[in-house]
Amino acid sequence: MKKRYTAEQIIGLLRQAEVELAQGRSVGEVCRGLGVSESPSGIIWFPGIAFGA
Repeated sequence: MKKRYTAEQIIGLLRQAEVELAQGRSVGEVCRGLGVSESPSGIIWFPGIAFGA
C-alpha cells in the first residue's frame, strides 16, 4: 500500500528538501532521506503528485 501525503506534509517535505539542497546535498540524497522517489529528469514524485526539482 502506498503512503498518502497530506498537502501539509508535502509542503513540509519540500521545505526540508529546499534546506538540504541549499546545504549542498544532491537531489538523489535528499529524496532517499525523505523516502520519496526521484525520476531521471529530476522530478520528485509523491503518490499522485509530481514536483519539478
